[in-house]
Amino acid sequence: MKPSVRTRTWSRSLIPIVGAAVIASLLLPGLAAAVAPPGPPDPTTSTITGTGPVTADGGATSTITITLKDSASTPVPGVTPTFQATNTNATNAYGACSLSDALGVSTCTLASLTAEVKTLMITFPIVKTDGSVTFVAGAFAKLQLLVPGETAAPGTVSGKTGSPSTQTVGVAFNITVNAVDAN
Repeated sequence: MKPSVRTRTWSRSLIPIVGAAVIASLLLPGLAAAVAPPGPPDPTTSTITGTGPVTADGGATSTITITLKDSASTPVPGVTPTFQATNTNATNAYGACSLSDALGVSTCTLASLTAEVKTLMITFPIVKTDGSVTFVAGAFAKLQLLVPGETAAPGTVSGKTGSPSTQTVGVAFNITVNAVDAN
């Protein structure tokens, strides 16, 4: 008797995919795929914005949001940026910025005694001017009298600068009366 022989036939067919490439990777349980770290922050993709309007009373704050991204728009985490804003009469008060999170976002605060539109600028780790925040005057609190030689200086202790100039008796001169807030 002849032993029986079993045969199996295996066939493979290749299906061509025109114009496509297939890349596969094998990850073992508990392992994550390697991700390239982001590049340095780029001024063309990073932003700075502020919330407003905010009352210019020295206490109310605008939340400043800085988003750091590299040239490929990849978020840049782990950086503590700094910023500044235009500042008439040196009345801005800056709150420290947080470390940028996984989305590249850092938040800071800005308060002011001067009612004006402030232009915002990232000063570290890049330099970029972008966005603004509006500070508005508070409620009416008093009248301010300005005589020749004096000019209004919002946010200062007296609210004005200069010294009254000498006037001649019997000669008319102009005065300015302003309705102002507490600052």
